[in-house]
Amino acid sequence: MRFTQRTTPRARAATLVLLAVLFGSLLLTAVPAVASFRTRMLDMVNGRREAHGLHDLHLNTRLSAEATRHTRAMIRRDRLFHTGRLAGRVHRWHAHRWGENVGCAASMHSLMRAFMRSPDHRANLLDRGFHQVGIGVVGDLRSRLCGSRTVWATQQFFG
Repeated sequence: MRFTQRTTPRARAATLVLLAVLFGSLLLTAVPAVASFRTRMLDMVNGRREAHGLHDLHLNTRLSAEATRHTRAMIRRDRLFHTGRLAGRVHRWHAHRWGENVGCAASMHSLMRAFMRSPDHRANLLDRGFHQVGIGVVGDLRSRLCGSRTVWATQQFFG
């Protein structure tokens, strides 16, 4: 006895919708992790600024996407490096000043501590001329540079 299953156009459409929903939900699960890291780091940045009597920075989501791409590029190369053309990236928002912090550490708290201990990074974090920031934070489990289970970040400031 031989069984064959014929699918109707309606059944095929239902299957495609189900696959699209499943695939879409898989893609969306990765986004909250990056957004959550970004929000936590923004809270830390603004907490440091508030402690020094400065205004909060506003998150620029377009620049954050570029900062995330830059962070992923650093992870791929397993080395820290600055964005080559940050001035060109922030020019579209008529920026007059800009700065960037890049780093990796065992946690976001240890990374922020390291930024605050470094005069150049601290100057960027506490610059009263900056009003917006793009943040890209990505976790990595296999870094040779910063050790396993590290957090890599790019903070791009402008005003």
